Amino acid sequence: MPTFNPFSSVTGRNSYSLFDIRLDQDFIVFRGNDHESAGQLLKGVVVLCLSQPLRMEDIHLRLTGTHRISWADPRSSTPAVAGQKVDKTTIILDHRWAPFVGTHGKSMTLPAGNYEYPFEFTLPGDTPESVEGIPEASITYRLKATVSRGKLAYDLHAYKHLRIIRTLESGALEFLHAMSVENIWPNKLEYSIVIPQKAVVAWSSER
Repeated sequence: MPTFNPFSSVTGRNSYSLFDIRLDQDFIVFRGNDHESAGQLLKGVVVLCLSQPLRMEDIHLRLTGTHRISWADPRSSTPAVAGQKVDKTTIILDHRWAPFVGTHGKSMTLPAGNYEYPFEFTLPGDTPESVEGIPEASITYRLKATVSRGKLAYDLHAYKHLRIIRTLESGALEFLHAMSVENIWPNKLEYSIVIPQKAVVAWSSER
């Protein structure tokens, strides 16, 4: 008697050749502090390429900002827990777009083909900037796209990292005033260095 494996025909892992999140910009720049910065537009598309029809419920997208702190706590008075590691994660931003297609809890079939679902969201001017590369603390942002398949199938996921940068306003004095350094070592060296600006925006270049 033939056996039936409900997962063999509904996983959908061979149904798609591409599932991706593409942003107009992989980083968002805020100019000024959190009281003077204007909101910035996050914009992109979710791309799904199906080689065959896919049974699913919906396709949705979520943006999450996470604040994480981690350190060894030396204040404990109990020897057994002295130096116990503290690890705390807090969600500081959570935005969910309405499903691009489908309805959660209701099954449908998406025909084979190539699909693009545009999205946008205005990040408020007081959005905390990214903090990365420090073991003890971080602020990170991530987009997660999901194809919900229902209870008997594996969901499909795509992820995209987003960096938030905060810098000075374009009219700040640090951008307008040059800086010079010069000195003379008698009978040895004389030098003069002129920098056109006192500040440079991160990830930019100045010549």
